[in-house]
Amino acid sequence: MDKNENKNINPEASEASPEKKEEKSDRKRFRFDWELEENLIEALDEDAMDLTEASEDEAEPIEIEGKSAVTLRQAAQTAFGLFLLIFAIIGVAATVIKAVHLVEAKKDNSELLAQYEDFILPLAAIDAPTFDSADALNEDVMISAACWDIIFNPSSFYEFSAGSYTVSSLDIDRRITKLFGAGHVYSHKTVGDTELQFDYSEETGMYRIPAYPRSQAYYPDVVSETETEDGGIEITVEYRQPIEIWMSADDHVEKTMIYTLTQTDTGYNVSAIRIGAIDSTEAN
Repeated sequence: MDKNENKNINPEASEASPEKKEEKSDRKRFRFDWELEENLIEALDEDAMDLTEASEDEAEPIEIEGKSAVTLRQAAQTAFGLFLLIFAIIGVAATVIKAVHLVEAKKDNSELLAQYEDFILPLAAIDAPTFDSADALNEDVMISAACWDIIFNPSSFYEFSAGSYTVSSLDIDRRITKLFGAGHVYSHKTVGDTELQFDYSEETGMYRIPAYPRSQAYYPDVVSETETEDGGIEITVEYRQPIEIWMSADDHVEKTMIYTLTQTDTGYNVSAIRIGAIDSTEAN
């Protein structure tokens, strides 16, 4: 009986044990769920902290070696400012260089215009008539222009006495070639009038040319130059009002003449002259 009873008791005990196992399993599952939830919460908190720290890092100053700490925004603003400063410096430098070039070009042009003035000075002095070709010029005009060129540019080899130069007709030929080119036909003779005369001696072949003539003469002012289609040069010349002392310039422009110049190996020749404008008003 004792043994049987014991046997009967053992099944009951065995039936009670699954309940305990199930209770223990529920506890484990509950503990697992709680730990999982806690881990998830911690993980989410860590991600949020990482995002917060990352945003704070962007605003934190960046330490630049050898310099004070600056933010990314400050660094970007500084770089942009330097960029603008560099372009401003480049712009100023380009403006200065351009201004220097303009000044140099203007200086070179003024020197060239001055050379033209020196060259045509004898023709302005005699108020040379208009012509389309030097071959059509009157020989008196060519000889008078050559004599005035000697007055403006005398040679140290000329004989000088009683206020006049004694010049060979060969030098007159050379001056005519200088002004109008070679190959022109003319005869040497005395030219001029009672006010100013260039005497020629057929016996000696010499001219007597006053060194300081008291005669009214135009003073030319070359104001511009242009290149012609055939490679020549046209210069616009303002004639100043004739005055007693020819080397002095007057502000009044009596007329404007257009000279056509042909370039040569040694300089220029005058190939044509025409009227540009004439001032009909009287100078004050």
